Amino acid sequence: MRPDENQSSHEPNTQLSLQIIHHRYTQHDNFAFPKTLSLDESNYTIWAPLMRMRIGARGKIGYLTGAKAKPSKNSPEYETWVTKNEKVKSWLIGSMETSLMNRYIHLPSTKDIWDAVEKTFHDDSDETQIFELNKKCFEAKQNGRPVPTYYNELVAMF
Repeated sequence: MRPDENQSSHEPNTQLSLQIIHHRYTQHDNFAFPKTLSLDESNYTIWAPLMRMRIGARGKIGYLTGAKAKPSKNSPEYETWVTKNEKVKSWLIGSMETSLMNRYIHLPSTKDIWDAVEKTFHDDSDETQIFELNKKCFEAKQNGRPVPTYYNELVAMF
């Protein structure tokens, strides 16, 4: 068999393989997110990292962070950006309780929604305070003090 015959016989298979991989990737990207957790007033601390992982796994994290900036309307990438931005927005909005959707659905970009939700629900000081209180509680010792004094110190921490 000549080398050029061998090469041509594998070329269609290679193209077919690339088409199948592209189809699988595109299909994966279009799947709806599982509705195992919807953002409500109390679960942002678990919802946000879960959404970040799901969106990152689909190669769209730049829409959350702003790294994938909106091109100008004259740019050839504009339509693609709008389409992908709308897709990621739909993932975010679709993962919220209905009562929260209306607050964020009209924001223009995925990053705007992500930032607004974070501003609304994330309170860094609460996590820091909880950590500090836990640390104080575990370090607290009676050290020969009367029980009522030690008890009052513990109650004040909680």
